[in-house]
Amino acid sequence: MIEIFETPTHYYMALDLIQGKDLFDYLAERNYALPEARACHIIFQLANALAYLKAFGVVHRDLKLENIMMSDNTDHAIPKIIDFGLARILYPGERTTEPYGTLGYVSPEILRKDPYSYECDVWSIGCITYALLSGALPFDNQDPKKTIEFTKEHRLKFDMPCWKNLSVECMDFINSCLLKDHTRRITLSQLLRH
Repeated sequence: MIEIFETPTHYYMALDLIQGKDLFDYLAERNYALPEARACHIIFQLANALAYLKAFGVVHRDLKLENIMMSDNTDHAIPKIIDFGLARILYPGERTTEPYGTLGYVSPEILRKDPYSYECDVWSIGCITYALLSGALPFDNQDPKKTIEFTKEHRLKFDMPCWKNLSVECMDFINSCLLKDHTRRITLSQLLRH
């Protein structure tokens, strides 16, 4: 939101003009795979946005391809995080156990009902990065029960042909975001430096 205007009878909100589609459609139009450099650029921008939100105590809790709009449809489009319906403000040191998120992107600690905070958004960034480069989610299955089981228990695999052409640093980044133990997972500030 850029600004709010108020008259005696109406409220007006000035918002960014988003001419692109969501990141899922943006990816689909590019045959479900982006070059590593482009994926890195998008993820860096999203990580900066998450760091900004964290500075105000906001954890999103529902980051996914469909909740990221692209400013336009070019190869230089800027991602914009939307849909803060499940977001929450956390006080310093506060954790929550509310079971929010979307299967395929939701972190293991949320599924286990363990206390969590900003590390759940880092997990989602790992899932989004994986999807941008491979066109698939790392632990997704058509059966929701299997998706939950895979997310909580299965080892991350880089077994599709696309991973052969990607850097070791890229796979290390994804691995660091998708550690099952949220106490060992990369932090937002570490993620930005990676």
